[in-house]
Amino acid sequence: MKGLIVDSTTNVIYHIADNITNDVTKGGYYISSENLVYPYTLGVTLYESAIVPSDVAIQTHTYDGTTFTKNENYEKTFDIEVVVKQQQEIIDRLLIDSLMGGN
Repeated sequence: MKGLIVDSTTNVIYHIADNITNDVTKGGYYISSENLVYPYTLGVTLYESAIVPSDVAIQTHTYDGTTFTKNENYEKTFDIEVVVKQQQEIIDRLLIDSLMGGN
């Protein structure tokens, strides 16, 4: 069983984790394993004790308290670290080529 933190308006899943607690002293939903708090002011809802199918992921799915659904509004983002690494590899190859006398 997992806890889910979802957007109260769109039902988009923001976080899936074990042991999410409603911690009034911290002002939100607390995930102890990550020392992370989702403040109440974010407008999120906590669902405790959900059985999460293995193909469900944050942002790509919604949860309304009973049903998991594909998020129709999800837009895949790119990983900036991957892009920077790819660009650095291209720069390295170009630099090596220029040092070796390439055109």
